[in-house]
Amino acid sequence: MRPFTPDWKALCQKMLLHEPNEAQIEIEEWWFNTSARFCLILGGERAGKSYEACKLALPCMNILKPGRYWIVGPDYQQPRQEFQYIYEALKKGDNGVSLVVDDSVSMPLNIASPWSLKTIWGQEWMTKSASDIQKLASFSVSGVIMSEAAQHIYESYLKLMGRVSETSGFLILSGTLERGLPWYGDLYSRWQGANELNARSFSLPTWTNTDVYPGGEENPRIKELRSEYPEDLFMERFGAKPMRKTGLVLPEYDHAKHVKHMVVNPELPVELWMDPGQHCYPVLFVQVDGLITNILDCVYSRSKIVHDIIPLVMANPLFKYVKLSSGGIIDNAGQQHNANHSQVELWQKIAGVSLRSQYCRLDDTIQAIRFRLQETNPLHQPLLYFNDHLKNTKSPNGLALDLLAEPELWVWPDRSPGRNEALTPTDKNNDGMKAIGYGLIDHFGAHISKPVSVRSRRREYYI
Repeated sequence: MRPFTPDWKALCQKMLLHEPNEAQIEIEEWWFNTSARFCLILGGERAGKSYEACKLALPCMNILKPGRYWIVGPDYQQPRQEFQYIYEALKKGDNGVSLVVDDSVSMPLNIASPWSLKTIWGQEWMTKSASDIQKLASFSVSGVIMSEAAQHIYESYLKLMGRVSETSGFLILSGTLERGLPWYGDLYSRWQGANELNARSFSLPTWTNTDVYPGGEENPRIKELRSEYPEDLFMERFGAKPMRKTGLVLPEYDHAKHVKHMVVNPELPVELWMDPGQHCYPVLFVQVDGLITNILDCVYSRSKIVHDIIPLVMANPLFKYVKLSSGGIIDNAGQQHNANHSQVELWQKIAGVSLRSQYCRLDDTIQAIRFRLQETNPLHQPLLYFNDHLKNTKSPNGLALDLLAEPELWVWPDRSPGRNEALTPTDKNNDGMKAIGYGLIDHFGAHISKPVSVRSRRREYYI
C-alpha cells in the first residue's frame, strides 16, 4: 500500500478537484490499492493524461519526510503543465492555507529554465530536462513523472529507473504516440501483460475526457475525426492504441495473452531449442508440459560464436534441469561440418548436451507457431507461452535485441508491383522464432492430422 494517510489522499483529491471518469477510475483503483511503483499512461490528444499523472503522483508524496520529486520532460518547457497542476493544488492547500513555502518558488518565464517549489514539510518538486541524461544521475529521488515520455530516448527512461531505485520511489510515464519514439509503444505492450516490475499500462482515448467531449465516443467532434482519419491512424492519435505493423509473419502474437509469470517445473525436463544464425545465436530454455509449451528463458546474443554462447548457457540456473542425453533441438544445419566440428559436436564436447535435428520447411515452422498462438484447440487457450522477464528490446536500426522483439519485427516483404512470385519472409529478426518452430515440430509434428491421445508423445492436434 502507498505511504500516505487517508486524510492526505482525501486532501489531494480536494486540491485537484478530483472527479475521475470511468477510464480514470480503473487506473486509480489499481494504483492506490497496490504496492506497484511503475505506471504508464498512453493518452490520445486532449485525453487528460498529464492531469491524471499528477492525480496519481501527488498523494504518493510522503509528507512524513523530506524528499525530491521530479517532473522530467524532453526539455524544460514540456513538463511545466504537470508542474502547474501540482503547484496550483499545493498552493490551494487545506481550506486556503498554502502548503508551499513561497520563497522557495522559482518559476521564470524563460523556457530554458527549471521550475521548482518546496512544501511546508520539506518536499521539493522541480522540473528537469532529459536533454542531458547524464545530469539525471546526480541525485536519488522519491518519485518521478516522465512528461511526454514517448519523446524521450529510451536511455532517459533507464536513467530514471535508476534514480528511483534507491528510494523505492515511483515512476509514472505519460505521453502520446504521435511523433513519439517506438520504445514507448513497446513498453506499453509489455506492461499490458505480466512483467517482473508488476507495472501496468493504461490507454486513455481522447473521448474519455468527457469534460471536453461530452458523450464520449459518440460526441459529434469525435465522429468527425473518425470519418476523416484512416482507422489505424485515428486509433493511434485519438484512441491511444499503437498501430500494429502490417505484414507480420506471426500476427496472432499478443503480449497480453502470451506472456505470463512462470517458474520451472523440476519434475519435467528442460530442453534447449536453438537456431545458430549468421548474426544472432538464440538458445531457449523450454519445458513442454502436455499440450503447453513454456519458453522459460533465453540466451539471446548477436555477433557471438558457439564458443561464446555455450558458457553463457551453462551458467544459466536452468541448465541444471537440462537432461543432457536428450538436451534439445537445433536447426538441421547444425550438423554441417565447415572445416571443423559441427555445432552438434561442439555442444556435446563442451557442454555434454546431445542435440537432435531434422529438416523443417520454413512454412511448417511458421504454421506450427501460429497454430499454438491461437485458441482454436481443445483447451481453448494459447498453447505457447513466454516468461514475463523476457524483453522486446529493439536496436535503433530495427534489429531484435531480445526474443520478444522478433514477433513484432519479423515481416513478409512487400510484393513487387505486377509480379506474382511466391513470397518468403524476410530472413532477419526470426532466429528465436525458428528455433521454437523446430522444437514444436519435433514434439508435435508438422502436418494437420486427427487428434491423438494426450498420453502419447505426439499429443496435440497437429499442424
